[in-house]
Amino acid sequence: MDRTSISTLYDRHIPKWRSDFLVLRYAESVDRDEILAAHDEAKRELIDEVNRLTNGGPEHHAFTIGFARRATAGYKRPMLLLHDPKRLSQIASKFGTLQLILAGKAHPQDDEAKSLIRQIIGASTHRSTGIKLVYLRNYDLRTAKLMITGADPWLNKPKPPMAAMWAETHKYCQVGTDPRTR
Repeated sequence: MDRTSISTLYDRHIPKWRSDFLVLRYAESVDRDEILAAHDEAKRELIDEVNRLTNGGPEHHAFTIGFARRATAGYKRPMLLLHDPKRLSQIASKFGTLQLILAGKAHPQDDEAKSLIRQIIGASTHRSTGIKLVYLRNYDLRTAKLMITGADPWLNKPKPPMAAMWAETHKYCQVGTDPRTR
């Protein structure tokens, strides 16, 4: 069984969460400080691993947006986040340090998705916005777990009505924090 700080917390407070995701609604009863401490630990693990893999320089204290998916041009829309670098820079200057950690893979025969990944990597090397952007090339289940539990928000912007909301709700619970209240 794979353990993260969030899963350990849920095992202690909501023992049946692994077999019945509906019980995650009881996460509201878990002490907020415990959730934040577990999330902070998960975030440290994520940032340490990203720095080990990329030397990209993400910081532990910065607001970290995570986004990772199979790269499919047009469906999950990762470039939506990056289309207005000036606006991202304005947000960061108003609210503090902002960093993006993106990851994904393209099907070997999907040239359009490969092009999308090249665009994202190109954006990560263009640092004029002051936003740190790191792209993890070898996205796998271990990386996914680190990103889901360590990101402040886990971003998902699929084209409606294509979202699998139950899966995204489960990931939101795994993040362990509501970015609106942090």
